[in-house]
Amino acid sequence: MGQWQIANPHRLEVPLTLAPGRHRITLRAIDGPVRPARIGQGDDTRLLSIGVARVELRRAPAAAVSAGR
Repeated sequence: MGQWQIANPHRLEVPLTLAPGRHRITLRAIDGPVRPARIGQGDDTRLLSIGVARVELRRAPAAAVSAGR
């Protein structure tokens, strides 16, 4: 299995207001996997999708929370 390194990763911030307690965040591809050969992108017949790595969840600073951000 190969890996690609994205030179310019994107940062995405999703503000959430959560009640106290445990929560689960699920990351998944919206579309199913694709065979590159089927869409004219080479001769690779494996089913491929996208992966996510280095996900970081951080609590907003108290000032941002009180300001409604």
